[in-house]
Amino acid sequence: MRSPSARSAALVGGLALVVTASAGSGAVAARLITGDDIARNTITARNLAKGSVGRSELRNGIVKDGVDGKDGVDGQDGATGPDGPAGADGVDGQDGATGPAGPQGVPGPPGPAGEGGIDEYVSWTYQHRADNPQYPQGPYRSVRSATEIAGPAALYPADLSVSDAALTWLQENCAAAYLMTNLGGAYAEWYWEPNSDGVTTATPRTTADTLGSREDGHFTGNVSCYAPVTGEDVRPIPDFDATITVGIDYLDPGDVRAVE
Repeated sequence: MRSPSARSAALVGGLALVVTASAGSGAVAARLITGDDIARNTITARNLAKGSVGRSELRNGIVKDGVDGKDGVDGQDGATGPDGPAGADGVDGQDGATGPAGPQGVPGPPGPAGEGGIDEYVSWTYQHRADNPQYPQGPYRSVRSATEIAGPAALYPADLSVSDAALTWLQENCAAAYLMTNLGGAYAEWYWEPNSDGVTTATPRTTADTLGSREDGHFTGNVSCYAPVTGEDVRPIPDFDATITVGIDYLDPGDVRAVE
């Protein structure tokens, strides 16, 4: 008995055989071997030459797709590429809204006195007391400062400050009154006199002057009050303080230009 492989080989060889028969007339009849001439399962894939049978030569559905294989292992990351070129500059943004104003700064120190200007400001407080010395049957005597200013100098009274209570008392109790402070010929005062309507009003006043090198450089202060109708001095006048401030421009020898 022959082996299956021997039979398969014989059958494969038979696929190429052409059966011929001759008749008396010399006519030839021929046919190919079909599947009906081959025993089932006698030809396998090992009996076919590689690539000799295509998918189109087989019955539909006879070849089935195999199961997908498992995913392979991920490959290693590639090397980092070089940096790209720098991008173009963007368009400038719009200006923001203006912020609120900052707080006021601290005032700086006073600057030096200018040429020919005031060299310094000096103040003195006149202290009136109800029992200060008085002239017989007259007003209070002047009060004098303990120190003095040396001339020559130009004097510019800047202010005479006194309490509202003192100003009110003088206006309400005097038909006329005078509160005066002096330095040399310069002075600062408050005075009360009836106006054209007979109403007494308080008025401040200052006058600049000079102080010579031989003149008295002490401050002085006094106050007087005259009664309505009689015009007599009103005493006592209640205690109060009044402060005078004077700007002084000292005259140096080099400031004076001699002429012929």
